[in-house]
Amino acid sequence: VQSIINLLKTDTSPCEASSLILSETDKIICLDDYEKNETIVETVWVTASGGDCVEEGVKVTATISGSGKRLISISPKNASTDINGQAEFEITVKKKKKGTAKVTFESGSLGKKIMTVKMMKKCEDDDDL
Repeated sequence: VQSIINLLKTDTSPCEASSLILSETDKIICLDDYEKNETIVETVWVTASGGDCVEEGVKVTATISGSGKRLISISPKNASTDINGQAEFEITVKKKKKGTAKVTFESGSLGKKIMTVKMMKKCEDDDDL
């Protein structure tokens, strides 16, 4: 592992991202975990990577499909990846009701990735299944 870290630190060849990676493809928001008037904000990370490197300065656009726009908002609409190849977005719940929204993250030649955001009134613990 240490040799890989050293390689990433000393390699001066240009890095070109080949794909987008989402921090999670399915996001579940448990509405009962929040107070009635509490603002619900969840952070999502999108990484531009390829091979053994990440790329800084890649513009990533986020859009919400169809009826999902009534349930959530996303900010910012566009973000550029940082030195770690990551762009940060925040999902804010607009209506505290059950539902599903799809968020598409897209970046030119890197294509797009879709995240499904599910708002649930009550979430089950994995131990209860």
